[in-house]
Amino acid sequence: MHSEQNLTGASSYQLATHYGYSHAYCGASFLEKSISIINKKNNRLFKELLKELKSKKIIKNNSIKSLINKLREIKKEYKIENIILDNIQISKLSKIILKMPMLGYSPVVLSKKDVEEFLKY
Repeated sequence: MHSEQNLTGASSYQLATHYGYSHAYCGASFLEKSISIINKKNNRLFKELLKELKSKKIIKNNSIKSLINKLREIKKEYKIENIILDNIQISKLSKIILKMPMLGYSPVVLSKKDVEEFLKY
């Protein structure tokens, strides 16, 4: 699953376009949230990835929590802060993001509520 073809890519593109954030920085900032939301909707999608990361000792346990913890460690190491948006920005962006064709490639169906949850820190 390429990050451009899911919620992370769709959101980071809009944040870059409308608010001047770096597209790559947004992707890094929101990746763990995207994984969390996708996993809540289908907890089998990351099964093989988790197994491989655990076998290579990249993550401690074969779990989404372990992967998210690792991503947070990396974010901290590289000083990648969470992007904080206000409710007006979240409302505006969620409407735009849901209309983006790239979400058609997402492995799960996302609702407006999912997108709003994703954008909140």
